[in-house]
Amino acid sequence: MADIYATNDGIVLKNIPATSGGSWDAARDATTGQVQSLSDASTTTGYGRIRIFEYSGVERWIIQRVFMEFDTSGITALPTNATLKIYGYNTDNSDLIVVKGTQSDSLVADDYDNLDFSTAYSAELATWSTIGYNNFTLNSTALAAIRDNDDFKIAIINYDYDYLDVDAGSNARHETGGYFSEADSDKRPYIDVTEEAADPVTFNELKVKNSNLNIKKSNLKFNPK
Repeated sequence: MADIYATNDGIVLKNIPATSGGSWDAARDATTGQVQSLSDASTTTGYGRIRIFEYSGVERWIIQRVFMEFDTSGITALPTNATLKIYGYNTDNSDLIVVKGTQSDSLVADDYDNLDFSTAYSAELATWSTIGYNNFTLNSTALAAIRDNDDFKIAIINYDYDYLDVDAGSNARHETGGYFSEADSDKRPYIDVTEEAADPVTFNELKVKNSNLNIKKSNLKFNPK
């Protein structure tokens, strides 16, 4: 097994009022957003956050998307399974899903729409613990991407509204809390990867010439023909 910890993780959000052309479609389909600056960089309630509310008589739409990547350059065989683990925090009322991310190597505002809604890397996660790790079982598409890419990039978004593109209506509040890579080591997001065992190597002939054969903590067996 290998534990691969997240890097370049953070939130890119869209916050748009009705006075600036705001609507559900305008927020969900925007091509640029804003990289969130966290006062406490280790935690946020921004995992899959959807907020629609009225402020000073003006309706406003907010959608937040979490991006992160993992160094998978050391994985060359197809993993047998992999689990994305996010330690929960504070709130738990936004169902989430993991999709393919295409974000920059350092998050920028234009990464808001740098994700592939058509390539899901997990199923919907409809339960959330705020006092422990939450597990996203990564699917076969994700496993292949882990094998084939040196950097495995993902986006974690709200399932019911953002992923399905369903207008959340007025006075909506859906948000889930989780930790980021700046957290203490026991709460950082990571992927637990199980790699396939290497096939045994069979030799028909073994020659040692002008050298020594040193077998340590193992057995060498010769079977007669």
